[in-house]
Amino acid sequence: MRLALLGLDETTLALARAAQRSGHDQLVLLCDVEGTQQAQSLLGGDALRTQSWEVLLTGATGGVAAFDAVMVSRDFADDERRLEQLRKLVQGGVPMLVAHPVHTSMLAYYELDMIRRETDGVIVPFLPARRHPLAVRLKEIVNLTDASSVGRVDQVVFERALTERSKAAVLSQFARDVDLLRFLGGEVAQLGAMGSPGLTAVGEFAAYNNLGVQMTGAENRLFRWWVVPADEFSDSRLTVTGERGKATLTMPLEPSAWRLELRTGGEPTVVEALPWNPYLTSLDELRGVLADRQILSRWPDAARAVELTETIDRSLAKGRTIDLYEQEYSPSATFKGIMSSVGCALLLLALAGMIIGALAANLLKHAGFVQAAQVVGAVPYVLLGLLVVFLALQFLLRVARPK
Repeated sequence: MRLALLGLDETTLALARAAQRSGHDQLVLLCDVEGTQQAQSLLGGDALRTQSWEVLLTGATGGVAAFDAVMVSRDFADDERRLEQLRKLVQGGVPMLVAHPVHTSMLAYYELDMIRRETDGVIVPFLPARRHPLAVRLKEIVNLTDASSVGRVDQVVFERALTERSKAAVLSQFARDVDLLRFLGGEVAQLGAMGSPGLTAVGEFAAYNNLGVQMTGAENRLFRWWVVPADEFSDSRLTVTGERGKATLTMPLEPSAWRLELRTGGEPTVVEALPWNPYLTSLDELRGVLADRQILSRWPDAARAVELTETIDRSLAKGRTIDLYEQEYSPSATFKGIMSSVGCALLLLALAGMIIGALAANLLKHAGFVQAAQVVGAVPYVLLGLLVVFLALQFLLRVARPK
């Protein structure tokens, strides 16, 4: 597989190195990576270097640097610039493997998803954790319910060890981790966040230093995710608790060292991970989607993860749990939402026009302008007639709706 690279961050750097070492993939084009020390390790091959990202819009169709897909990094300096590039690449039908989260707004994700559906494009988010063999094993334990060794699962707890606990780092990590939580326990219906009040030394809210997020999901299942301070040797843990025991997935920084421990009353059973590379896994996922466009896209999962991440700020600001709803974001749904808002605004304007018209007619009549008062006095009745027709049409739409 011939790959191009747009920008460079920790994720795309690791993906590029994995591609170089795989023996199956080749870097042929590097865009917007000049001037970085990490890029020097990628520039030793025959890849074409350019600062003009627009070449990606034509390179996929042939030419000197023809490629099969683009690996896209997060642009921390200019999110909106990267979003505009992604829009044009999706519209141009360019397949992409995208660092996640590539943008902080759920609206950006859902907009890209709508374009992807219209163009039948390929956007693969870098969310490999749910493909880890031990995560798949844990999913099987959850799905077995009463037949599982731990029994019916009612709680999933994720302790995320982070060395950097800034707001940006914490929310980015949550956007990745919540995808694994949804994979294990199903959709999230409610989300509540809490943390310490006050500010840190750099002026950020201290809530993110020890952020705790509680969610409820399918079958009244409870999810808990929180940040714990860590050094480079600390492990993160994901614990699934059932009626008869629990299963703990310990996650060191090296994914191939993950291990699963089952406790059901006696001696714990430990399942060691087989050698596994998240970057090669994501490249294999991209290769599979390119070979079979019928594979269900995981971009909506990435969009939902960013939507849940955005909800944390709302919950902290309001100090309460936020109800979440599953919605399908599509051009038709967006159009209906806009038209509903416009309709409500027109109803309010018409009501205001009726009141103002009646008052103006009364004032004109007392001032002696009888003819003008009659003309202005007719306005409220015209608006009332239009409102009646509008509401009647809404009723007819419900009556005549196809079964």
